[in-house]
Order: sequence, then structure tokens, then C-alpha cells
Amino acid sequence: MQDGKMDDARHLLEEFARSGFNLPLDFLWIIGMAGWAEVAIACGDPQYAEPIFDRLAPWADQLPYIDLSTEGPVSLYLGGLSAVLGRHG
Repeated sequence: MQDGKMDDARHLLEEFARSGFNLPLDFLWIIGMAGWAEVAIACGDPQYAEPIFDRLAPWADQLPYIDLSTEGPVSLYLGGLSAVLGRHG
């Protein structure tokens, strides 16, 4: 992520944290949380990675997608968040 964009991403994560890391519980929830996981991974900040990890963990075996497009299973995002959290086991 470009340096200027990193500050923007961190600011958006701060706003998301203030919301309690809550998204509407609808069919797009898992897509949204996967997107936030990507941002938290790029920022490398455990403060944001842990609550997102906790929310996504029950869905580790799911595949978020819209139409026929996906970026990978939830477990992929959990692996990235685990790395940010220093959980290498």
C-alpha cells in the first residue's frame, strides 16, 4: 500500500473501531469483514487485527464471494491477521 494511502487506511480503521467493528448482519457481512481484514493486515496493527480476527474466526471454513468472484477463504484472512498478531503456530 502506498504511504499516503496507509494513513487513509489507518484513519478508516480507527473509525471502524469506534463503531465497535460492527457491520450490518446481512449477506454482505463476511465480504465486508474480509475487506477490513485486508486493511488491518496491510496496516500491520494488532489493535485492529485482533477484533477482526475474533469476528471472522467462527467463519474460517467459509468462502466469501459476490456472484462468482472471491479473494479466497476466510482462513486466508485469518492467517494474515494471525501474522500481524504474532501467532505463528
